[in-house]
Amino acid sequence: MTLNTMKILIYSPNKDVRESIKLLLARQYDLILTDSPDQCKECIKNATINLVIAEISNPISEKNWLEEIKSQSKNIPIILLIPHKYEKDKRIKEFIQIVDKYLYIKPIKEEALQNILKQLKI
Repeated sequence: MTLNTMKILIYSPNKDVRESIKLLLARQYDLILTDSPDQCKECIKNATINLVIAEISNPISEKNWLEEIKSQSKNIPIILLIPHKYEKDKRIKEFIQIVDKYLYIKPIKEEALQNILKQLKI
């Protein structure tokens, strides 16, 4: 499979999540992986990013960060990865309204992620 010219920024504080996504997408896309919210913002500001995949690990502290990312990235789609432990958390609805697509994780299902990429035409 040839490498797509699309560049995907993957943010997760969890190394296992970053590595799982890397295994699923590295053959097809140019990936930037980070565990730092600040580095994520810097990448969006300074690099040509076509898609952001971000995991929410703390709904209380990350909503403002996600809103900043969305306003900074303007037309860049964001896929939000939500751990199942937050599935019934009412605050998650606020996150879902900010992003383009969302996916409950643990484990990440390749088919579900590929379907979202197709829907976003990435």
